[in-house]
Amino acid sequence: MTFRQIAELLSLPPETHFNLPRGKKEQKEKKIFGNRITHLMLRIFGDRWTNELTEDQRRKAVNKWAAPGKREARIAEARTQWGLDETANLWADEKPPSDYCKFSLAALRKLNAGMEKGIHWTATAAEMRSLIAPRKPMDFVPPVMKVLPAITNPAVLRALTELRKVVNAIIRKYGKPHEIRIELARELRKNRKQRRDTHEANEKNHERRMIAAQKILDECRNYDPEGRDAERLVRERRDAVTKMLLHMECKGCCPYTGDCIPYDALFGGEVEVEHIIPASLMVDNDFNNLTLCYRRINAKKLNQTPWRAFGPHKDAEKWEQIIGRVKAFDNRSKLARFNLTSLEEVKAFASRRLNDTRYTSKLAGRLLMNLYADRDTQTSAPDDPQDEFRDRSGHQAIKVSSGTVTSLLRDAWKLYLGELIGEDAYKCPVKDQEHGAKKKPASSPGRKDRCDHRHHAVDAVVIALTSDKVIHEVNTLAGRLYEQYKRPLTYRDLRSVKSPGFIDENFRGLFRKMIVSRRPEHKLSGKLHEETFYGKIREYEKGKKDSPIRHKRVDVGKGLTDAHIEKIVDEGIKAAIIKFRDEGGFKKWSKDTLVWPTMLKSRNGNPVQIKKVRIKITPKKLITLGKRMSERQVKPGEVAYTSFFTLQTKSGTRWESDIVTLFDATQLIRALPKHDRSHEKISRSHRKFPDAIFRFSLMKGDLVRLIQNGQENIFVVRSFESDGRIWIAPINAAGKQQDMEETKTLDRIGFTKFLAMGPGEDKVPQPVFVDLLGQPHNIAVKA
Repeated sequence: MTFRQIAELLSLPPETHFNLPRGKKEQKEKKIFGNRITHLMLRIFGDRWTNELTEDQRRKAVNKWAAPGKREARIAEARTQWGLDETANLWADEKPPSDYCKFSLAALRKLNAGMEKGIHWTATAAEMRSLIAPRKPMDFVPPVMKVLPAITNPAVLRALTELRKVVNAIIRKYGKPHEIRIELARELRKNRKQRRDTHEANEKNHERRMIAAQKILDECRNYDPEGRDAERLVRERRDAVTKMLLHMECKGCCPYTGDCIPYDALFGGEVEVEHIIPASLMVDNDFNNLTLCYRRINAKKLNQTPWRAFGPHKDAEKWEQIIGRVKAFDNRSKLARFNLTSLEEVKAFASRRLNDTRYTSKLAGRLLMNLYADRDTQTSAPDDPQDEFRDRSGHQAIKVSSGTVTSLLRDAWKLYLGELIGEDAYKCPVKDQEHGAKKKPASSPGRKDRCDHRHHAVDAVVIALTSDKVIHEVNTLAGRLYEQYKRPLTYRDLRSVKSPGFIDENFRGLFRKMIVSRRPEHKLSGKLHEETFYGKIREYEKGKKDSPIRHKRVDVGKGLTDAHIEKIVDEGIKAAIIKFRDEGGFKKWSKDTLVWPTMLKSRNGNPVQIKKVRIKITPKKLITLGKRMSERQVKPGEVAYTSFFTLQTKSGTRWESDIVTLFDATQLIRALPKHDRSHEKISRSHRKFPDAIFRFSLMKGDLVRLIQNGQENIFVVRSFESDGRIWIAPINAAGKQQDMEETKTLDRIGFTKFLAMGPGEDKVPQPVFVDLLGQPHNIAVKA
């Protein structure tokens, strides 16, 4: 029966609209189905279905009919077991509906029995839920993988694990909270057009998968011997349908080689679904990160990005062909992934993808609900989409609010860290609107400053104040403004929402005294050495036998500075590069135009593009890898840790430091027995002075209490330099190193000065640990 027929049957006005037939099919004669199974069984069995077969026989018949099988076997079963002759073909050809139901068969039978008596199904469902044995609430949040074992996203798992630690720490000190409020990254109320667009996008995606499934059935005859239809194939063979979608997208060609991909190779194991950005860099199984390639190419690519494995530095002509094939996909997202050239770009891209706050927030609510599984409370609440966050009595123990609502309310109430504590907040540099290159600290109270970690605490206050009433008011107002004025909601529209009245000096003092908690990270991970291999010694600097000169290749298109130009080995190339620079060539250069500097070739006079040059360098502290013919010189990677010691001499006690690179630390650990390998074992002895007394050791990210400019504060170690310098920043300061240098919150200090900045009488820096509730604890320094 169509919805138009339903409207006529109910004598509804012509302007009446049903909310079900949304999307592109809304104007068509979309139907609502009744009991399709009973209707089909009546066609197959006739009057026998209601007059002869018992309830158990009818149930058995439906189960048999819904089971998959070959057509010949199904026809034989219909004739021999059920006595069907004329309708045996109908039994074999008709397929069960592909729709899903939120209730099990057992639940449906009980709900149907109640509805036959005139009882509303919600009343029956409530009665059924009351009979279920209640889960006992847990005293603490359980381990994440114990209650949410299906999580594979490492960023989500880490976020939930840290959440569990914080909540359990709060429970230990203050007891279990009455309710918990979290920020759920959901959108404000969507208008009708937005809801219809979302529905249409889902329909379009389903249609694409149906087309791919039908293509498998039509062109891969031997793929599915069980006789599934397209709908069942979409539901039960998702990976195969995805393969066919990728095959259709790449026009049946491997994007890396251009080789044709026949169907027998596609489903025969020769062709694999390949992650454009490998899982080692970003866990992303989204369709936009997948493509097809032959197994041998996938093995060659390994855990590299396409640009890294097959980029123009390997073969420029082949790379252009690869990009040409990807452009034919007509998928900008995939093309962007292929064009990621550096590890920093990949990390930035991965960070945007992995920090899926909407997904994480929903899982956070489910994890925290283990605290309130069966709490005895009489509070009731109306129906809400967040029913999974209610306990058995209906109380919503986990309150959720939108990140958009948080932002709007923070702006409406003017709750900014800079407004609360003034100059005590760390500021980010922002561009002066009149002079784009000039920067100054942000002081405007109308701007959320992310260069101070305490801005998260301000958001937490706003979230705590976001009651159900406020959320309802904001969502209602947003919907009304769009319907009437076709404009989004702004913070100015929320001036009617009552602002908090408890902001006083005591409240501001809490933020001034606040110390953020940092997750300690003592893993020895990172690059053991730089990627550049340095050539053999060519000459020595004049009068400096300990400063050998080597040659290094530098890409002209990136990283070539004026200092590099002056050190170019070939004088002819150097002159050509200087001429190109002076004529403004580097200002016009880009990856798209590829305007390279040129010089004339001596034999035929044709210009030759200069893409790479060799420069003279005098690298310090190189390490040797390999032996004999494979020997090469590399620069060691970053400093892993620095240990501080005191050494007794005839003239008294003096400090000594041992700066250990990640390469050296790895070698030291490998020399230890496997059961005894740890950073602590190797950091307590000085490699040059074995008799030195160990005092303390610091790694990047460690915390230390110091006195700077007459004030005691806790600082975080940002990095070390191999010449005996340390970069430190206040614990609450955030942001990139360049920004922190411009606002002078990042300091570069020599070890001699650093070792005299401690708060005690001996002026020794005091390493500290900040617990999950922001309380600092001193770490003992060896005497």
